[in-house]
Amino acid sequence: METKPNDTIDFKEICSSELLDYISFKSEYPKEAELAFAEFCRRFEKDLLQKAEIYCLRFGYNEIIALDAATCAFARIWKYPDI
Repeated sequence: METKPNDTIDFKEICSSELLDYISFKSEYPKEAELAFAEFCRRFEKDLLQKAEIYCLRFGYNEIIALDAATCAFARIWKYPDI
């Protein structure tokens, strides 16, 4: 019986700082970077959106602006993961 090496990475088990490391290598490993980014977004989207809604409502904006702010925050993480 032969066993194959497990080449897949379980991003659900990796800490968030390591996910950012994987995202920062997006030019060398694009598939892994996308999977790490998807897991990062899944982990923080609910909390980020809740906080964005609180701040937006405090300053007179609606939930759509909060969603846009959260989307921009994640886009910035994709673009600059190592800052």
